[in-house]
This record gives sequence, C-alpha cells and structure tokens, in this order.
Amino acid sequence: MPICRLCKKENQLQKSHIIPEFLWKGLYDESNTFFGITGTGPFGHRKLQKGLREPLFCRACEQHFNDAFEKPFNKQWIKNTQMPKVWANDTLIWMQFDYATFKLFHLSILFRAHVSSLPDFTVVDLGAHAERIRNMLTEENPGEVHEYPIFGYAILHPETKSPVQIVSSAQLSRIAGTHCYAMMYGGVEWYICVASHRYKEFEKLALRSDGTIPLGPIPMDKVGSIRRTAKIYASKRT
Repeated sequence: MPICRLCKKENQLQKSHIIPEFLWKGLYDESNTFFGITGTGPFGHRKLQKGLREPLFCRACEQHFNDAFEKPFNKQWIKNTQMPKVWANDTLIWMQFDYATFKLFHLSILFRAHVSSLPDFTVVDLGAHAERIRNMLTEENPGEVHEYPIFGYAILHPETKSPVQIVSSAQLSRIAGTHCYAMMYGGVEWYICVASHRYKEFEKLALRSDGTIPLGPIPMDKVGSIRRTAKIYASKRT
C-alpha cells in the first residue's frame, strides 16, 4: 500500500493538488485548460489541464490541509481581500493576516511542490528542510519569523495597475546566496527562502510575527518568467 507523504502512514492516497483549486478560478478556458507560465521550454508556457493532481496524501491529511491552511487563507486572502482593485502608486501596502495560518498555507504549497513528480515543480528540492517543514505542517507550528521567511510582489497590469491573476510553475532563485523558491498565485509572486542561516535583510520585507506583511507592486511585464515567456513567444512569431 502507498505511503502518505505527510503523515508517512500506509493508506489509500487521494489525487492531491499542488496549488489549491480556488486559486485557479477564472483562469480556465471552455475546455478546462489554461496556459501556465513557465519561462522555459520552446514556448515559455504550457497548456495545462484543470487540476494538476497526483496521488500524494491520504484523505485525513488532505482534510488537514484544507481545514488548517486552505480555508483560512481563502477567507483572509480571497473573501476578505485587502488587495486594492487599482494600485494607486508604487509604494508598499501593509496588510495583516493571521501569522500561523497564513505562513503555513504557503509552506504547504512549497511542501506539496517538493513531493510532487509533476514537471512544473521538479525544481523544488528542499533536502533536509523537507522534514522540518513536514513537522511544522503536521503540528500546525509556523516557527519563528526567520524560519523560511515569506515575501511577495503584487503582479499588476502595466496599464490598468490592477492585480493580475496568474498561476506559474515553481522557479528557483539565489538571493544573497540563499535559495528562494518563487511561485505566482493569488495575484502575487510569492518567495519563500530556504536556508539554515538567518538573513535579516529578508525579514524587513517578510511576513512578521504580528501577521503584517508589506507588498510592493511589480508590473507583469517586469516579472522574470513572464518576460522570458513573452520573449520566447515573440521570437516564434517572427
């Protein structure tokens, strides 16, 4: 019998998503497909089927993800959104959420990406950090602020200045020698830094223990993976 990647017990596995379904809402066409931004390959994007699921977790752990992380994030980020419809200027906007559930939601996506075999997430390799994050998720323990700091940039339409809903594959960056994984969802390019050492510069931009987080805007045509996709796409049309 297969083993659940969260509780590590033998059990029947559910078809698990990597990025929750409510964050894909409105992105699909009539055939339940959409173009996922990758910034790599011959076109820089790939037509994806609705779901992006594979057997990873047992029913109990799927329910744990949903109740402990996804429902609170959906309520805080989507239903009671603090994102402005139009970003008035280029300044930071401070938002406030529940520190524990907000942080653990993002870590849950990172952990799902780590255990996934889907090509969109193969870049995510947490190494020894995977077990630490797994324990944080099972115990609902968000850890200290400096553990896996999370920050993001709101993705804006360059003309309307409105947030743009995009879902991307995972990207790996090195910032000041630190591994940072980036994914776009919920109108933001989110970064999670994974390191054994503390880097205080990240903490100035990251989610704080009181749940506050500053978000700065970035035009979508300035986002690295989108720019690469646009460049690849333009070259194919010439």
